[in-house]
Amino acid sequence: MALRSTTRVVTRLTCGARALEKPWVRTASAMPEEVEYEQPWSPPPAEVPDYDGWDDQLEADFLPRRNTTGQSFHQSRPPVGNPRAGICESVLDLVGQTPMIRMKRLSKELGISDEVDLIAKCEFFNAGGSVIRDLPSTLRATHPLTPTGQTPMIRMKRLSKELGISDEVDLIAKCDFFNAGGSVKDRVGLRMVEEAEKDGRIKPGDTLIEPTSGNTGIGLSLAGAVKGYNVVITMPLKMSGEKLNTMKALGAEILRTPTEAAWNAPDSHITLAAEMAEVSPNAHVLDQYLNAGNPLAHYDGTAEEMLRQSGGDIDVVVMAAGTGGTVTGVGRKLKEVLPNVKVVAVDPVGSILAVPDQLNDYKRLQGYQVEGIGYDFIPTVLDRDIIDTWVKVDDDKAFDMARKMIKHEGLMVGGSSGSCMAGAYEYIKQNEAELKGKRVVILCADSIRNYMSKFLEDEWMAEHDLPSRFGPADGEETPAQYLMGKVHEKKMTGLKGALEQGLLSQYEYEAACAALQK
Repeated sequence: MALRSTTRVVTRLTCGARALEKPWVRTASAMPEEVEYEQPWSPPPAEVPDYDGWDDQLEADFLPRRNTTGQSFHQSRPPVGNPRAGICESVLDLVGQTPMIRMKRLSKELGISDEVDLIAKCEFFNAGGSVIRDLPSTLRATHPLTPTGQTPMIRMKRLSKELGISDEVDLIAKCDFFNAGGSVKDRVGLRMVEEAEKDGRIKPGDTLIEPTSGNTGIGLSLAGAVKGYNVVITMPLKMSGEKLNTMKALGAEILRTPTEAAWNAPDSHITLAAEMAEVSPNAHVLDQYLNAGNPLAHYDGTAEEMLRQSGGDIDVVVMAAGTGGTVTGVGRKLKEVLPNVKVVAVDPVGSILAVPDQLNDYKRLQGYQVEGIGYDFIPTVLDRDIIDTWVKVDDDKAFDMARKMIKHEGLMVGGSSGSCMAGAYEYIKQNEAELKGKRVVILCADSIRNYMSKFLEDEWMAEHDLPSRFGPADGEETPAQYLMGKVHEKKMTGLKGALEQGLLSQYEYEAACAALQK
């Protein structure tokens, strides 16, 4: 039976290690001060994994699962005529070549005969959506998971000019927000499910539970919808409504937890997921924080695509660190093929992932608005030994840069991509002389779709004390203002002429002028 698509907020009244689950219906400040509440006893919460960075156990799980058979992406010949096979000069190169997808599951749901071949031509996969894998010329896929990966790389000449970066630095964006679910985590959700299926750990009809900031949840929900799994997502309240509604539409059930809860607290999204998995043999936490499928998706996929699309010409790669699976998988593969490549990781101010640890002292463990990156613990899938340089970025710079990327390159990126580019900008400016004649690739992890009600809104930016820099500088006339001024001037001239020719009375002229002023 399919789970209902509902949203619930969960918190606990805690006393030491004990916890009582309650619906979150009102704040403590709303309760009468004179009433004392005796907190009833409850069993201790489930144990959560002891995350502490890359370890020998994960190394042993990672190595045998790598794709070592057949020809690697970067050794194969790119398909002729596919603009996504190399580096595009602008996002406009990606318009068109959208896939056709067979809708077998929808046909079955609607009771359509299986002798009717129902196909969707997916024009929403254009530059604001996803891209195709190396499909046949008909561009026909069996389901939306088929196009996962093969995302484009785009040269950012306009943004470089806007930022004052030397034109001798070749700045490239690997646009993983072009995946079907809108983020780099589509790869992770699919690979974790595939690995669990290979191991015989899960089967269709089982329930997959995942603690997530949203993007992995979308990727897992997408895989679950296509492959026949129930999906339950535990997610902090901070994360956007757009993510929540996307997962609900895909059939997932969402449980919200307090944003301020530490990762291992009784009321955290990680603890809640572990508790639910404990009570049923058919419920599983695939756990992106320690699942080898996370870095494998990028080792076998993302990095290989980068190598093929660039012709193996990459000098620096910059990625924002969340779970660390992207940084680890991409970094490992690139360093194996290109030993001199530099791996730069970006960590939001407030997170503690960066090394050396003193980089994290400023606003340590304080809240931040950028979603999907940074943590208050070190995920097991994060191998910090492969990272050459860490850069810290705050919300102000992240959102400002995301807006610049949208405006100057037409790249519909989310806040974490802004963090990544802001970190890349800082790194380039500090090393610009050495980087002349070099290529810097940044990975854009997720799309604007998840944040339409957040950093795109000037009101939201003001509410969170973040400067809004859309539009011209103060006092500068915009193109629309200039044109409307000319239109007004033309109409006023026409009215004056009508008055002089006696076509309008003085009263009619003044009334018409007053109407124009409004």
